[in-house]
Amino acid sequence: GVARISCLAAGSPAIDRADPGYGSQVFTFGPLQKSATQTFPVAILPLPAYAFTSVAVSCDAYDAAGNKMNASLQLPLADLRAPVVTASSLTNNAVNVSPSVNVALTFSETMSAASVTASSIILTETSSGSSVPLTFIISGDRKTVTVKPLSHLARGTGYTLTVTTAIKDDIGNSLATPYVLSFTTENLQGK
Repeated sequence: GVARISCLAAGSPAIDRADPGYGSQVFTFGPLQKSATQTFPVAILPLPAYAFTSVAVSCDAYDAAGNKMNASLQLPLADLRAPVVTASSLTNNAVNVSPSVNVALTFSETMSAASVTASSIILTETSSGSSVPLTFIISGDRKTVTVKPLSHLARGTGYTLTVTTAIKDDIGNSLATPYVLSFTTENLQGK
């Protein structure tokens, strides 16, 4: 029968090394068991954004004579968190904004360049709802998208910039909710 089971989880920086079990546990039985099922908790740290990794769990079962039988499995782990806009070069409800404004949006993780489109980031004139044609500059680390209107914006006009849930991170997670930023351009020439 089974006298002892020794389990170890390894192979990933996602294992919480501050966990008292640190990814290992030993189960001892008395009397011996014909078979045994045990819960083996492993504390997993939050994955870095856009990360895929895995944890290997290996258990050795020993009988009273010390004979060993091994079983192991690989558990895949993936980032399931939605990206968020963490910063903007323009504050919400800003006034006296230059008509030549570019807005830099910083995201919590690397974004899919293919998802940065006129459907995922939209600038509209607030009162009329008219769309403003845009171009986008994506930073090298793909965490910042600079939104550039193709021409100067109208003076003394309210605008709404919306980042829709069509924008995705590298794994394919969408923004959980749209990000909306409103602003008004300056009214006077030469400011």
